[in-house]
Amino acid sequence: MSEKPSTVFERQIERIHQLLEREPARVTWNERIPDPDNPEQLRQVDITIDRDGTIVHAECRLHQAPQDVQWIEELIGRRVSLGADVMIAVSSSGFTTGAVRKAAAHNIHLRTLSELTDDEITLWANTAKAWLVFYEFTDCRLRIEMCCEPPVEEPWISKEDGSAVEWRGMFEPLMTEFDGKPELDNGRAIFEVDIGAPILVNGQKPIKLTLAATVRRLKQPVPLDAMLRYAATDSSVDAIARVQKHADEIIEIIQSSDEVAFVTDSTNLVVPPDAFFHTIEMDFMRPIILRWVKVVSPQFAMQSNVEVRAHIRYRRPDLDLTSSGTDDNEK
Repeated sequence: MSEKPSTVFERQIERIHQLLEREPARVTWNERIPDPDNPEQLRQVDITIDRDGTIVHAECRLHQAPQDVQWIEELIGRRVSLGADVMIAVSSSGFTTGAVRKAAAHNIHLRTLSELTDDEITLWANTAKAWLVFYEFTDCRLRIEMCCEPPVEEPWISKEDGSAVEWRGMFEPLMTEFDGKPELDNGRAIFEVDIGAPILVNGQKPIKLTLAATVRRLKQPVPLDAMLRYAATDSSVDAIARVQKHADEIIEIIQSSDEVAFVTDSTNLVVPPDAFFHTIEMDFMRPIILRWVKVVSPQFAMQSNVEVRAHIRYRRPDLDLTSSGTDDNEK
């Protein structure tokens, strides 16, 4: 089940503060704390920031209309009631003039998270660019040599623990090696290489594994879906942080000054036919400091539709028989 829009908004503000805060600060979403006056009653806080003992509460509103004085007054009372040292009000739609004045008088910090227009994005320098990198493998043939006589039953291939083979593990080292071959961006190459893989044939370990295939690198530019600005209403600074969302939120880049955080969610990732997803390349157009990386739903990035045809050769000093079969685990 997808998250509610208000939850998505809160989690976005949480991630921004995870970049903005400094160690040993701790950022927590949706924390429930005992009410100081009624300890048996738990009170929900959208985002709690513990700055080494200084407690900050951030409350978020995802509304269409600017937030008014009434919400600010509620937050003034909430700060006192829950014993917070600092209160931040975050609105997706801004604040009324009265709300800004009331907040300034009572030390409530106002923040907005708003989407930039296409014209504003064009004027904003140093927009990061991103590419999804895949490797396409076709005509994949795995030659397996066995030092035993052929079994009576149909050959079956498994991992050493008896589970189904995940072919991706055989291709991972090759993809890393192919990163150093720029010619694969513009054409295909045929390769044949001996590999080591933890597989068994009918419970027996092969004496040799040789993988042959045609490979091509696919680099897909990732379109920029939206850019958001996280800003203070009472600051002359253009933005505290900015957020880039790419390709149905597969990539999210959070930037503050020269520091960057990166979130990738492969739930909506579409892997091309006969390919494995390999990595994400990014160009920030300037030197940056990468603070942290978060990976969501990595299992979707591991999916593939690469077909591997296995050919098994059985050898003995007095016997040289060949049997072939196809493993469709990755079809």
